[in-house]
Amino acid sequence: MSSGLLTMVACTTPQAEDVSAPESTRAEHPDPRVATSVVVPSPQARGSVVIVAGRVDWTAHRPGCVVLELPSGQRFQLTGTTADDGERQGRAGARPTRQDVRATGHIPPVGATSCGPIRAFWAHSLTANGN
Repeated sequence: MSSGLLTMVACTTPQAEDVSAPESTRAEHPDPRVATSVVVPSPQARGSVVIVAGRVDWTAHRPGCVVLELPSGQRFQLTGTTADDGERQGRAGARPTRQDVRATGHIPPVGATSCGPIRAFWAHSLTANGN
């Protein structure tokens, strides 16, 4: 039984590794600290905090389903208080309905999302880029 446990630990340890993007994807953005794609962790793992550049459509789909799309084509449901505030402002006309943003956050372990079968991106902070 203990060898099974050791095997499980050996299998789960690499899953919690850094989620930052490879250097090749970072070079596509003028700021080398900002990623244009991310390495998605395994379903059970929480990713490291990263800074990404992408586009948000605050009013698309249904309420509660705000999608962050990265230049690489990766799509995530934007979640967290910052995302909720942005959606509320977008629906009220207090910000553009589509916006290029820089988001600092992480990819949490898999859970239910209101956008269907896509991973969430938990935004700690958002900054509008040029809008």
